[in-house]
Amino acid sequence: MSATLACCWAFAPWRSESATSAAAWLTRAQPHPLDVVRGDLDGLAPREQPRPAIDARIARSLSVPTAGQPLDAAAITAYVEASLRTVTDWAATGAWEVVYSGPAGLADHVLAAAVREAGLAQRWTAHLRDLPTHGPGGARHLAVLDSADPGSGSVSDWVLGMLAGADALVFETEALAEIVTSRPAFLAARTGSGPTVEVWQRPGQLAGPGYRPAEGTLAVAVDAQRLARLEPVLTAYALLSPAEQSALPVRIHTNDAGAVAAALRRRGLEGRIEMLGDLSPAARVQGAGGALVLDPPAPEGLPWSPAGVPEVADYLAAGLPVVLVAEQDSPLTDATTVRHIPAAHVSATLACLREFASARSGFTSPG
Repeated sequence: MSATLACCWAFAPWRSESATSAAAWLTRAQPHPLDVVRGDLDGLAPREQPRPAIDARIARSLSVPTAGQPLDAAAITAYVEASLRTVTDWAATGAWEVVYSGPAGLADHVLAAAVREAGLAQRWTAHLRDLPTHGPGGARHLAVLDSADPGSGSVSDWVLGMLAGADALVFETEALAEIVTSRPAFLAARTGSGPTVEVWQRPGQLAGPGYRPAEGTLAVAVDAQRLARLEPVLTAYALLSPAEQSALPVRIHTNDAGAVAAALRRRGLEGRIEMLGDLSPAARVQGAGGALVLDPPAPEGLPWSPAGVPEVADYLAAGLPVVLVAEQDSPLTDATTVRHIPAAHVSATLACLREFASARSGFTSPG
């Protein structure tokens, strides 16, 4: 019997930052075999290459068919019910010490709460990277529990109430912890002192064997959430002269190739910027001489995103200088290990790119 049941809609072998963060936490917290309930993400996400080390620790796994991340009440309930049938069968050999809900979304937390409520796990640890009150793109999460009754209560408040009953909460940033634990729905459901709270961001993933930086090449990673952040960067790059562009080759890693290709076409950059799949943290740093990292856009109603950007740690672990594009007041700009330019500021981005293009010995570190 494994000691840990991991409820992670996004998990190995599929590639996503939530999967990488979940694997890093589980490796650090529970260095033993584990059982996993995950979504079957074929058609939604590529398989990570090289394969993550967490693969070797999976004892039993269930991949639940899914058309997308479950966000409304019906989809969450269907995912949880499909998962619980197998989890209950597995538990016939004994309860788990810990059920862990991963950072990909709401359904994992609902499933983990049900597992502990049924007595199938002794403790519940919930991991959050994003606000449960907002959808993946930053819009407010307006789904209600009963679609026939708009006043029935929101799905996000339902999940916040469950999270208040967890044994431990792991947040990616201090700002995220403060926002979630101060929500009225969380406070109303909390009993006693509530769950223990830890702020933790995964360490950088080390580059693979044979890694060599490529002087002058700028790596940029883009997912669907951060596509809008890419637009001012492309606008600035298109303003560079052909000689400057030649001196500053850009490589975009993305698993949203269609949208990125369309953005490149709009600015006449198709064929002038390389585009590759975002298959792993190790693949991102291969052949890069520096990195430009895009902060997620601010969730609706907030001035900046409370989520962290753990890929910064990957580039720093590879010894690469990093420029972070973030809102001016974001806590992320307090870091002294990276250089910052304000989001949606084409002239500042252009000046930064020109500086890189004119450098004769690669990129320079902040300061």
